[in-house]
Amino acid sequence: PLISGGKIVIPKPEAMNQVMVLNDLMLRHGVSLLEGTPSFLTYLLDGLSDLPVEEKLPSVRYLGIGGESLPESLIKRVQEELPHAQLNNHYGPTETTIDAIVYPNVQVSGKNIIGRPLKNTRIFILNEQLQLVPKNTIGEICIGGPGLFRAYLNNPELTSQKLCVNPFDKSSKIYRSGDLGRWTDDGQIVF
Repeated sequence: PLISGGKIVIPKPEAMNQVMVLNDLMLRHGVSLLEGTPSFLTYLLDGLSDLPVEEKLPSVRYLGIGGESLPESLIKRVQEELPHAQLNNHYGPTETTIDAIVYPNVQVSGKNIIGRPLKNTRIFILNEQLQLVPKNTIGEICIGGPGLFRAYLNNPELTSQKLCVNPFDKSSKIYRSGDLGRWTDDGQIVF
């Protein structure tokens, strides 16, 4: 948001336990993008359940949801209770600057689709020998690109386990997430 002229609104810690205060804060500041976990979004919707649809997070146009699997029940709730907001499923560990893969405008799930890599991000689904697996075959999600971390602070052993030379470009590195996924025939990644 900052690079495009937006601003970041950070609520006071005590506001995090007051859903109506958060709703008012977002409206007052014209918050158009809300990022959080599915649990947090569920918490917000539960707390706003007595409001009419048009008063629930009315300025929010985009929801960037990640950090947990996105349940089908929450997708349906967003469609019913926040029809003005586009739901985007984000995947990415901290080691890759949070977001590496996005599934925009989620309408249905059922398969736990996490989407496609962001620009400047490379995703490899690899076997234990760090070789590419065929489409629709489960392997480890490995991530490369300029958003990759350099090392764990004071932990060279963990760094050497998780950060390795990219087997397809020896001049770069990839992060071994430990998460399992697969490519679909249409180029999406399923978690």
